[in-house]
Amino acid sequence: MENREKWMRVRIRLIGFCFILAFGFIIARAFHLQVLGQDLWQQKAVRQHQKTIALTPQRGTIFDRNGEAMAVSVEVDSVYVEPTKVDASRKTIKALAEALSMRTSTIKAKLQSSKGFVWLKRQVAPRESDLVRALDIDGVNYIKEHRRYYPNSEIGAQVIGFTGLDPKGLEGLELEFDTRILGRGGYLVMERDALGRGMSSAGNKVQGGERGNDLFLTLDKNLQYIAE
Repeated sequence: MENREKWMRVRIRLIGFCFILAFGFIIARAFHLQVLGQDLWQQKAVRQHQKTIALTPQRGTIFDRNGEAMAVSVEVDSVYVEPTKVDASRKTIKALAEALSMRTSTIKAKLQSSKGFVWLKRQVAPRESDLVRALDIDGVNYIKEHRRYYPNSEIGAQVIGFTGLDPKGLEGLELEFDTRILGRGGYLVMERDALGRGMSSAGNKVQGGERGNDLFLTLDKNLQYIAE
């Protein structure tokens, strides 16, 4: 009988020690998560409630020797949608397709996407932007991006080159001095709810971004025109 009581006391102490050990582990884990890992979990929480969309950077201007602009980046609208907020009716799809000169099948696919953010069309012409704005459709929003424009048309075009939509240089001086001219693109930061859905577009904001460096040439626009 005495041995059984002694063994019971040992078991009780052993169980108590296990409880103390488990409780100590919980305290240590909580301290690690809430104190030592506080910054990490805060960053993860921000990423869960925010979505960042990369925007095209603003390239620097290319000038001739007299300071005449040969290549400039102008601000234009890019149109994006939050599909869950858009009434994807046949009428809406047709109206957007006509305004943006796009296929109705393309517009329909974009509006039926399960994503919270979808580009409808980037770097649109001013007339297209005006037509879409006139439709005043909920869930269709706009953000300013930069589009490369060559004010002198084809004068010196083979020397200056051109860019893509990104807008990275593809040919000529645009390619040769791309890292100097390109600049740094900003980000559109969108707020999301607990289910990952985009919240009010009024809370969206652009962060970061830096204009690229200008490039001055020895080329003379007028002489180049005469030569061509």
